[in-house]
Amino acid sequence: MTMKRGVKRKADGHPDERDHDEGGQVGWSNFQIATRRRESLRLKSQICATPGLVEKALKDKIQVEMSLIEGTAKFILACHNQTQSLEAGKTLLVARLRSDMMKFELNKIRRGRGSPPSNRGKPSYAGLSLSDIRIPLLWRRKEHLHDTVDSRRFAVFVVARIGSQIYDTTLIEPVDRHVTDVSVPDVLLFSKVPPYFEITLEVYSHEMEKELGRGITATPQKIVRSISRAVGRTMTKSMKNFEDIGPKFELIASVTLTLDDCDEKVKSHELYVEESNPNHDEDETPAHHQLPLFGQICARLAALPYCCEEEVLCGILTMRRNGKRREMWSSLIDWKLCLWKDKSNKDAARMPDLEIPVTRDTQIQDSGDDILSVANKKIRWEFVFEDKENLHNWLIHLIQHAHDHRRWKQAAEQRMLVYSPQNVTAQRRPFKRTRSKLVMLYNDIDRS
Repeated sequence: MTMKRGVKRKADGHPDERDHDEGGQVGWSNFQIATRRRESLRLKSQICATPGLVEKALKDKIQVEMSLIEGTAKFILACHNQTQSLEAGKTLLVARLRSDMMKFELNKIRRGRGSPPSNRGKPSYAGLSLSDIRIPLLWRRKEHLHDTVDSRRFAVFVVARIGSQIYDTTLIEPVDRHVTDVSVPDVLLFSKVPPYFEITLEVYSHEMEKELGRGITATPQKIVRSISRAVGRTMTKSMKNFEDIGPKFELIASVTLTLDDCDEKVKSHELYVEESNPNHDEDETPAHHQLPLFGQICARLAALPYCCEEEVLCGILTMRRNGKRREMWSSLIDWKLCLWKDKSNKDAARMPDLEIPVTRDTQIQDSGDDILSVANKKIRWEFVFEDKENLHNWLIHLIQHAHDHRRWKQAAEQRMLVYSPQNVTAQRRPFKRTRSKLVMLYNDIDRS
């Protein structure tokens, strides 16, 4: 009797394999979020860095990615289940993309070294967040509504890239005919983004293998794993780019977004669907092995220029008004020139005594006699300088600030909320049914 109770306690206390995998998935997601946050802060701190420091940082990152590629390739050969293999395959693909783009950026820096510095003010970069990603699917009506023999299951993830900033989302699996859309819970944050940026979203998919039963099928799997461990070291050394290792994710669709697509709300964008892979069985079409996409992707893309929250220039300005001169502490930030009677009022977080808009419509010019004029419509302000170098410095930054307001378009006119990656405290359901009229549209459309 005691033995039975002991066995029962041991059985009840043993964690389920699926729960263990979900716990590992949450831990991996938290690690990715923390890594993205550190990478964004690192890139933002490099705004004023010299080309030599940026080049050294890129070399270090390339070395890290190459080590990650080699380590992931060895890990794939020792994977015990399909989930581990899929995660490792995704990591391997993204690491190759990052290393290639970093090498390209490194060559650009080397070619541009020695160029003369610009005499104009430094343009304002921005933080960019991508969130609320949702990919509608379009299953055939007979596959979606009826209990057919279609047992296809897919693993899906999205890669977002701006130059060498390449981030991947959580791997969503399994995606089968019961799923109407794929919802991605991740928030991706990009740093040091110029106004002419182009962000490319790439959707990758992999058709998962059918689950094998236990018992007699377990023995061949153990044999394969033993062989993999034995020859793993030799194989990883012989494969140059590790392209033949692990599950193959195919690029099935992509879209390129720009500043014009930024908005406070979620917007829908048309996907460019790639052609189906011709490598398939003779009795099946290529589309049978591809995730059935609706042709659209929903996402929220928001941009916030750094100059909206960070001070561009500050100091004492002498304002001339009605023939009288008055020294005031000034700060150029958030598309306006704020003025206080003295610096102590600003330090006390008091409201400015005067705010002068500095936008695309503002006229800024050197009026001569060491006078700088700022005009909005019929209102004109004049500032007197005793030092021409100080006048030139304020003139450059004011003109640059007005140009930034024009370049950032709606991101300057409408203050958007840029989300930051947060830690995943609980495993969220990666997808859900869409309770809207769009589901009826999915069901009514029957592709032949």
